[in-house]
Amino acid sequence: MAEPLHYHLVTPEKLYASGEAEMIVIPGELGDFGVLKDHMPFVSMIRPGILSIHRMGGSEEKLFVSGGYAETHGDKCTVLAESLTPLAQLDRSRVEKEIS
Repeated sequence: MAEPLHYHLVTPEKLYASGEAEMIVIPGELGDFGVLKDHMPFVSMIRPGILSIHRMGGSEEKLFVSGGYAETHGDKCTVLAESLTPLAQLDRSRVEKEIS
């Protein structure tokens, strides 16, 4: 079993979520990238897309992120997002409007 990665998902309004995950996949400006514990220190802009949280034990949560920044360092990953929406609550017309 992989070592846990501590994460914080933050929007301008609040701390959206924090916890431990095996891996987080982030839609970076230059392409998607996965973050595991002990990832090299890294800062990236986030493009609109799907952020996936792979929890310890195998479950997965997917969120639409509209943009922002991600930072990794050691066993921590912080995502500063413009907005986060669970995929199940996503409004297609809103996403199309944000993309255009």
